[in-house]
Amino acid sequence: MAYAEYYLEKYFLFPNGVPYYWLWIILGLCMVIGGEYLRKLSMCTAQQSFSHLIEDKPNSEHQLITHGIYQTYRHPSYVGWFWWACGTQILLANPICFILYLISTWRFFAERVTVVFLAFLAAIGFTLLILGCALSNYNWWPTFVIIFYVLCPIPLVIARQCTSSNGYSTSDTNPCSDLMWFITSAIVVSAFSLPVVLHRAGTIALGSMGFVMGANAIVFITIAVYFLTFDSDDSLLSI
Repeated sequence: MAYAEYYLEKYFLFPNGVPYYWLWIILGLCMVIGGEYLRKLSMCTAQQSFSHLIEDKPNSEHQLITHGIYQTYRHPSYVGWFWWACGTQILLANPICFILYLISTWRFFAERVTVVFLAFLAAIGFTLLILGCALSNYNWWPTFVIIFYVLCPIPLVIARQCTSSNGYSTSDTNPCSDLMWFITSAIVVSAFSLPVVLHRAGTIALGSMGFVMGANAIVFITIAVYFLTFDSDDSLLSI
């Protein structure tokens, strides 16, 4: 598409050359070279801790990098690739593709950073859950709340499908969607009730109950943010 726009402008729109093209070349080259340098610098600084894929499992070779270019940018590789991609279109003097590249790369990295943040948030929630078990002499009864974590997204997905397939708007009453939201609410309430019941029964300590309640709050917030970010439609935003 970028090449098509380039040749269309070159042979049909600007057969005598793009006005001030030398400025576009200088600006585009600076962005391409600077972006590529920033990306390569981030790879060299992170070394074995750098990965093109989002890691969802612990890796003993990976460490949190806070020196070098990472003191200025938290995601220098993303910034470098963003400038490089947009710079290529400025270099070719492609205004339409520049806008498309700008929007697509911005959305891609926005979603990618959100995934990393949600994964980190969920890890904190499960860490609190494990700490809650440890406070009660490694009583693993609180881990039963994981069942509610697994069940919670199911009615949300069904509610979204009911709304999209039946064409309901936010002002309409959708019985299927209402039922799914009721089930979701029941699941959330049950998850918060479980540590209270275990504490009242003398199974876990008060501190353990607090940790589990905190874990519940973080995990359910993570699930809600995920659906609002990646599966957003009127039915989800209406809550």
